[in-house]
Amino acid sequence: MLIRIRGPATRIDDWTHKLDLNIPVYFLDSESYNICLRKICITLENLNTFPITQFWSLQTTLIDKTSLNPKQELASFLRKYSQVVKNGSYISNLYYEPFIRVDYKIQQTELHSAEFILSSQRPDNKTDVSFVELLLEITEHARFQ
Repeated sequence: MLIRIRGPATRIDDWTHKLDLNIPVYFLDSESYNICLRKICITLENLNTFPITQFWSLQTTLIDKTSLNPKQELASFLRKYSQVVKNGSYISNLYYEPFIRVDYKIQQTELHSAEFILSSQRPDNKTDVSFVELLLEITEHARFQ
């Protein structure tokens, strides 16, 4: 099942933005499902400055917290953007589509209660995340007997 969610973001600090996504009310019948990111589109605004190259990480409370993934990271990617200058500000569109599918086990059955966080490797107080769109795929967990 593919789910497309979108919405604005709120700055928490110079490193992180909380995504205020419009997630539909959807309940899974069990925790035996996996999730993967199929694509992410982000619109960034840099006020009066040229945007810096940035490494981003998408984290969510929807997936299991493990010793191998303590930050509950769904994807990480380098900022490759196209830019437009508008009224002295740079507007950048970032697009990322993973080359390799990586599935993570879902830890909660209510999708709408999940939190999504976008964090950067370096602090940047001049970049605002104005809009985010995610395409997520949820699949049933395969079991061998």
